[in-house]
Amino acid sequence: MDGLRAPVGEQPAKVYWVRRLVVVLIVVAFLLAAVWWLASVFGDAAQTGASPTATPSPTVSESVSEDPARACTGSDISVVTTSPLSFEGSDPPAAFTVTVELTSDSPCAVDPNVDSKVVIKSGEEVWFDTSECPDYPPFGSQAQRFVLQDEPRELTTRWNFGRGDDACFGEPKATKGYFWVIATVQGVEAEPVQFEVK
Repeated sequence: MDGLRAPVGEQPAKVYWVRRLVVVLIVVAFLLAAVWWLASVFGDAAQTGASPTATPSPTVSESVSEDPARACTGSDISVVTTSPLSFEGSDPPAAFTVTVELTSDSPCAVDPNVDSKVVIKSGEEVWFDTSECPDYPPFGSQAQRFVLQDEPRELTTRWNFGRGDDACFGEPKATKGYFWVIATVQGVEAEPVQFEVK
């Protein structure tokens, strides 16, 4: 123990203390280098192992917006009705074309029999409303659910010229005059279109 605290030799004590300090510094430097090397090796391995799971999965909103089975809403579609300028009252029914077009970036589904109707009005008076006729589908019995993508879809609806409580059966017949047709497809209403019954 005395040799450690009071170096013995031919050289002055200061020389031995310097040598000891150099040895300690070398040992410390070696330990630091070893720690740095281990950290870099195992750190890279941990990052490499974690990289396959680092890819983010699609969010819920992305998966929903890209699902063609989702129902179209008012922000997805536009509905436009076209009609001849006039019809002969003696030759029912009157036929109208209803065009449904996609306005959003992702496809969606349209069911012409859900939340859909066709209303015929004269001024503010309702003459005919398919929602009041259980056996009168607004776009015919052949209208089926479809996915709306790039191309617009045309639907056909007809009015039997019926009016009032018995309009579902086509009686009594509408009188001559000007009328409006208002079509609604899956909750989205088209602008009213005017036509004449002669």
